[in-house]
Amino acid sequence: QGAGGAPMNWKNVMSIGDSQAERLALQDAVLGRKQRDPEGKWQNCHCKVAKLKLEPSVEELSAQLLMLAETIDVMAQHDDDLDVEFDEEEVFLAVKRLQQCQ
Repeated sequence: QGAGGAPMNWKNVMSIGDSQAERLALQDAVLGRKQRDPEGKWQNCHCKVAKLKLEPSVEELSAQLLMLAETIDVMAQHDDDLDVEFDEEEVFLAVKRLQQCQ
């Protein structure tokens, strides 16, 4: 429940992490779930997952977090489920950009 005991209304649930287990758990819990909006209409809940690289170096983690910071608003506003995985090439290129800025 939300503030004052009012029922919580959640439309987007997002998971950001490197674990395949948390990714699958969120998808299991949210995919296909519906709830009523404040006007009583049924709405889909959206599952948004950002899968980060497992055991990244400090540079790779920094690059992933910068990429996430650049895209999180778009992810949150996307009106559907979303499953994004930061792949090796994207992280490599982002690390190169970071190194050039130093």
